[in-house]
Amino acid sequence: MHYTNWAWQGTNDVNGSYGVASFGPGEPGTLYLTGTNLFSSLIVGHKFRYVGAMTNWEPEGLVLSNATLWLDISNLQVRVRGDLKLFNSELRLIGMEGHTVTNILTVDGDLILTNGSRLSVLSGVTNEPPEGAEVVRVGRDLIVATNCIIYPVSWFSLRRTAQDPLGATSREHGFFYDPTVLFPAPNSVAATNGGSPRFVIGRHLYINSGGAIDASGCGYAGGFYDMSPYNRGWDLVHLGWGPGAIQTNWFPGSGAGHGGAGGKGRYGTGGGPAYGSSNAPVRPGSGGARSDGNNWYDNNGGAGGGLVRLNVGGDARIDGRINANGQSGMASAAGGSGGGIWIVCKRFTGTGALWARGGNGGAKGGYIYSGGGAGGRIAIWYQQWDWNGTAIDTNSVSGGTAGGGSATAGEVGTVRLYQLPPKGTVFVVR
Repeated sequence: MHYTNWAWQGTNDVNGSYGVASFGPGEPGTLYLTGTNLFSSLIVGHKFRYVGAMTNWEPEGLVLSNATLWLDISNLQVRVRGDLKLFNSELRLIGMEGHTVTNILTVDGDLILTNGSRLSVLSGVTNEPPEGAEVVRVGRDLIVATNCIIYPVSWFSLRRTAQDPLGATSREHGFFYDPTVLFPAPNSVAATNGGSPRFVIGRHLYINSGGAIDASGCGYAGGFYDMSPYNRGWDLVHLGWGPGAIQTNWFPGSGAGHGGAGGKGRYGTGGGPAYGSSNAPVRPGSGGARSDGNNWYDNNGGAGGGLVRLNVGGDARIDGRINANGQSGMASAAGGSGGGIWIVCKRFTGTGALWARGGNGGAKGGYIYSGGGAGGRIAIWYQQWDWNGTAIDTNSVSGGTAGGGSATAGEVGTVRLYQLPPKGTVFVVR
């Protein structure tokens, strides 16, 4: 829209349509504006992906109502000087590929999701934390109401253009293909570009019952059929991505590691290795290997769980759930490993649940069995513990089950609960 004067009072809707069954919606179309008139403090009914020339957006306050707004954070910097409120809306922030750190969103007041809203933060960072991170900064409270979800999505290697990582799309039919990204070569180190979002909250975090921070399957991609040669051979096996992925194609169906080792497939000697820190998890989970099943369109390895990283100045109250589980393998493929959850707060409380479990290995035809993904890593640093929810223990980071036969389950991950010393404590080391 190229214009000189703006007098428009209607809405702009270039949203995608929904599919059927397990297929997800099409992505919203793009809207280019030569000015900034559409971006007021109240956006109602507009649905689009902004690709305009605006480089800085700093409303005094912002309300999205029945809106879909996707923003590519490259030249655009977003800072809300007051409160940001989402009512029945989706706000998606897509990080710029190739940088190391950025404030992808700054809210000086409260960030509030209500009435079925979604906030998605897709990292474009290509370096893993702590060197690289997308940062969402909230000056006061972050509130996630019932039926509302925050999706923190790690850098997806193949998935940035191949599929919507937050929807069902066509995973069931194997079309995860971006021709610009090479597949990991046999016996080589898989890609380790797992940059992930981080949330810094000035005052309190509230996740109400029925609300969630959901990073399940939002880590490294699992192995899948390579469409590039269009050679639908039944025995093509591709590795998953990430430091916990198995590194040789001779072992089909091997589960990914993270907090422990992944489970082995029927003919393998072991799954992917453990990696990362138990005290300070800063990496997402890795993808399981594809198996050599008979159908080219299934047997895809499960994706790893993402990373949920929260630095909270006051209370972290979780009555809903935080989910960083790895995906189970399709058909006879292997499970992805659980992701990471790292929370630093003054008071940890609530009645909800935290998970970073590995995905299950699959089975097919009575002879192809895959290993489970390893559990992930959970670390909570707190000053005061008032938790009344589901116990945070080894069951929260359990490994995925094996598909059967001689395949094995993924190992359990790690849980660390660390009480911070009060301010003013002095340590003397001699």
